[in-house]
Formats: sequence, structure tokens, C-alpha cells
Amino acid sequence: MKPGQSETAIELMRILALAGSSRLNDPAVVNALINSQFYQQYQAEIETDPQAIGRDLSPSGAKNRRNGSMKFYPLPFFHASHIECVLFRPHFFSGWDASKVEIIQIGCAPDHAELGYRIERGRHGDVDRHGYLHVQMAANFHRGIQLAIPSGLSTKHPAFPINDTQPYAPVYAAMIAFTGLQKDWNGGLANELQNLRQYGNSTNFNHIVASVKTTCHAMFFNRGKNFQSKIAGQLGLWLAKLQRNP
Repeated sequence: MKPGQSETAIELMRILALAGSSRLNDPAVVNALINSQFYQQYQAEIETDPQAIGRDLSPSGAKNRRNGSMKFYPLPFFHASHIECVLFRPHFFSGWDASKVEIIQIGCAPDHAELGYRIERGRHGDVDRHGYLHVQMAANFHRGIQLAIPSGLSTKHPAFPINDTQPYAPVYAAMIAFTGLQKDWNGGLANELQNLRQYGNSTNFNHIVASVKTTCHAMFFNRGKNFQSKIAGQLGLWLAKLQRNP
């Protein structure tokens, strides 16, 4: 049985988190993590145990995240020399259209500088100027976590918009932000995923990769009717509101 949209997104995160956990065998990664201010304050908010990751990032675990684990998980890939460790935390609310991802990036020695990001939807366009799927820098996170980002950086702007026509768009956007994406699949997320087969489920791994490719293509390479219709719909709502309140 082919995995659905929810199962694909959750399995993608599980594979990447398990691979990220194994990256902690690298002394440079461990050194950056344990010497960061974030780790020293919020060590209990980070999950690195493979069994716990497998339990949390499963269909049943995702459904229970409100009452269960809400921890950050390590990512395995980052290519910039000044980045040593990247953590992510997914949120699932009432449905795929309300998912959110938080990201914390920890730099190398001697400073181990920290940057945080949220990929989320605003509430509604009529009461929130960020009422669209976007990514922006963040210092405050769910469960009272506060990040010591470099002083002077704005966490309100810019808030870059992201195509939200696909299920779990925040999940894919978060991963692609670190892997890149190539239309011919010779590089980027799908290619990175192929190299992590050992962390996947052998019975559905190929289907997961194919589904990831389909979603990524629809998000970033398909300028079809769905995206155009969504933009037209948003424009129509805005024009209607303007007519009511000239």
C-alpha cells in the first residue's frame, strides 16, 4: 500500500532525524551542540535517542504530539562550513494545512552562534500582516524557549512567503532549505534521501522517495492551475474587502 501524504511527510522527518542522530558521532557536531547556550539551557528539549525518534515521528506519535513529546530533532545535512548542528521541531495541528516547523541553527567554535527560524502560517490575512505561509527569523519558540540570537537582528521582518499549495509544505520547505532542490533530481532533497536508505522502511522506501519528488515538483516547478487559482482567490478576497471598505 502506497503511503499517503501524511505518512510520507512523517516518514521523511523520521528518516532525516535518525540520520541526524547518527551525525552526533562526529566530534565537531557534538562539540558545537553541547557548547551552545541552547543546549545548556534546553538539553531536555532535544531528542537524540533513535528509539524515541522512531516512536515520536510515526503516524500515531504525530497525532499525539500535543500530549506527548514536543522535542527538537537533529538534521543530518548542512554543507556550509560555519554550520555545525541544525535542529528542527515539527508541529501538527488540526490538519496538514496548519502544520509548522521550527529550526535552530548552531554555528561552529568559538562562538557557537545560534539562529532560529519558524516556518508557519499566520492566522488570517485580515488580522495578521503575516497571514500567509512564510519563514522568518525567530527568538521565541513554543514551550517558553528563548534563543540568544545575535543582538540587533530583527525577528519580525522579512517574512518570506512560501508556496502552500501542497500538503505539509512547511516540512518540505524546511528540509529543502538545507539540501537544495534540482529539477533533474541529481541533487537536493530527493538525492540526499536516496543516500539515507538505511534509515528508512525497506517496504515503502521507494514510494516515499517518489512521493517526495512529486510534492517538491508541485511546490517549486509546477506553475499550474492550482497555484494560479489560489493566487486568484486571494486577490478576489482582497478586492471584495476593498469594495466593502473603500
